[in-house]
Amino acid sequence: FDYETLMTLSKTPASVAMSKDLKKRGWSFIGPTTAYAFMQAMGMVNDHVEGCEWRSRTEKLRQAFIRPGGVGTGIGDEV
Repeated sequence: FDYETLMTLSKTPASVAMSKDLKKRGWSFIGPTTAYAFMQAMGMVNDHVEGCEWRSRTEKLRQAFIRPGGVGTGIGDEV
């Protein structure tokens, strides 16, 4: 993402889907913006700007991460 996009980005299709799913599961006070903030904090999205030294570091860590449960177990399959 570039700087201008980041300044306006507060939700994504994934954060909208996450907030809808959590509401179906009984969560309150969860919207796409809060879900996106959670996704940022947990490293689910890497929105460091191009050229930022943390972008490549973060991406390497994300690629090396092994999800608990693995693919096909229903844990994290839809992210």
